[in-house]
Amino acid sequence: MRAYDKAKKGMQPGKQAIVMSLNIGRIIGIPVRIHYTLWLVLLLISWSLADGYLPQNYSGLDLATRWAIGIVSAIILFVSVFLHELSHSYIAKK
Repeated sequence: MRAYDKAKKGMQPGKQAIVMSLNIGRIIGIPVRIHYTLWLVLLLISWSLADGYLPQNYSGLDLATRWAIGIVSAIILFVSVFLHELSHSYIAKK
């Protein structure tokens, strides 16, 4: 039995589980969920790059360009971590 199912099973009657993640679907048979805090962390990383790192190291960039680079960089980071973790899950499932 999965941990999620165990947690649901132990709930009191009449109570609903707090949904902390959005079910995206399955990739190669592995369930994929996105936790709601992903958006906050993505925003914080983008802001940190756009307002901190990029102005100090690339002063010629305008604000919109810095934010675009920050958002794209944060997304690339999360996609690479996702693929890394997905590969762990795939190998463990074999």
